[in-house]
Amino acid sequence: MNATQSPLQIYKIRLDGPLTDAAVRALGGTRRGNVEGETTILVPVRDRAELHSVLQRLEQLGLDLIAVMPVPPRAISADRE
Repeated sequence: MNATQSPLQIYKIRLDGPLTDAAVRALGGTRRGNVEGETTILVPVRDRAELHSVLQRLEQLGLDLIAVMPVPPRAISADRE
């Protein structure tokens, strides 16, 4: 990473209902889970503008947003172990 690049921040996005593989790809999601009628995806973003772009795509796809939460870096590291 060069000095002008921002580190990626991972966001956990919870949506109401199922999400197709194509929709996950359109959102740049890296992983998903479906539990009790909700879909959870993890989306890496560089900055606030990119996060807003993801949220706009959710709206364009007609998806109902439940929550958006930043994932602490230590939680991601623990997930990989």
